[in-house]
Amino acid sequence: MVRKVVKIWDIQETLKDYNIKIKYIVVNDDFICCISEEAEKVPDYRHPSYVKHKLQDIISICIIGFLADCNEWEEIADFARQKEKWLKKYLELPNGVPSSDTISVD
Repeated sequence: MVRKVVKIWDIQETLKDYNIKIKYIVVNDDFICCISEEAEKVPDYRHPSYVKHKLQDIISICIIGFLADCNEWEEIADFARQKEKWLKKYLELPNGVPSSDTISVD
């Protein structure tokens, strides 16, 4: 129980650092759009000929997956595949959900 409270507090502090207001969490649409907008600001240094998935989508999936209690890249990818239809309401995902190898930073 204590672990969850600390985790939520850490998330709230991180969100404050990025100017994502906690009130956005109450309404999924606003919160997810806010995550996506902030993720769009991250510079993408990948070579365009090797890019299949938008960096904005990958970052958003990782954050949402983390909030859904996914702790490994494969769990995040599985979560995204299970929720693909729902995620497409908020993210472009032009080539579907990226694989765990694509979203990992290893």
